Order: sequence, then C-alpha cells, then structure tokens
Amino acid sequence: MTRRSYDPGGNLVRTTAYADKVGSSSSASSVVAGDDDRITTRAYDAADRRCWWSILPAP
Repeated sequence: MTRRSYDPGGNLVRTTAYADKVGSSSSASSVVAGDDDRITTRAYDAADRRCWWSILPAP
C-alpha cells in the first residue's frame, strides 16, 4: 500500500510505501508503519519546482 500527501498547491510532498501487505478487506487507516517502509519527502520553491527530496530508509 502507498499513501500520498499533497500540499495546498497540489504538489506531492510525502509518499509512504508500506512494506507490510494489507488485506483486501482492510481499511487504509488500519495500516501500521514499520521499520522497512520507504518514506519519500519533497520540497518545492515558490514557483512549485521541486528543489529537495529525501528517501528513507536509503535504498
């Protein structure tokens, strides 16, 4: 499962790719973060250009 978060301007600022599988009958709110999840964060300048990003844990 992947969760995406956006800023007020519609820019993708955070992506969390969960390592654990989620059952088809499970709700998104039931997902628990784990040590093997991959979190990507991004920042944008005033012109909405991506100027920074980070991936944790490092691939």
